[in-house]
Amino acid sequence: MQLLNRRLAALALAAVLDPFQAGAQAPAPAPPAAPKAPAAEEAPRLDVPYVPTPQAVVDEMLKLAKPTRSDLLYDLGCLLADTGETERALAVFLELQADAPGHRDVSDRVERLTQGA
Repeated sequence: MQLLNRRLAALALAAVLDPFQAGAQAPAPAPPAAPKAPAAEEAPRLDVPYVPTPQAVVDEMLKLAKPTRSDLLYDLGCLLADTGETERALAVFLELQADAPGHRDVSDRVERLTQGA
């Protein structure tokens, strides 16, 4: 067991020290390739594959969450505000404030959006 530990330690040390040995130099990095524009018919290259959620899973999630009209309006207002559509977001939050004034932070959002307009 001691012999195995020593060999593992020696391998780990060699892996760490190898690039720093006298006269050893790491190869120069290759210059970055110029990005080519995708052709019109070519889909963009993604870092991860797109996998759509099956409709049965979406239906089950909605059954569990039981979203109300207020929840959906709130989410729509937040999405509009985040994308810079402040006038449309304010309209959604004003409608929500009339229907459910105590829902989450709707009053604060209306106030902020009104001041920013």
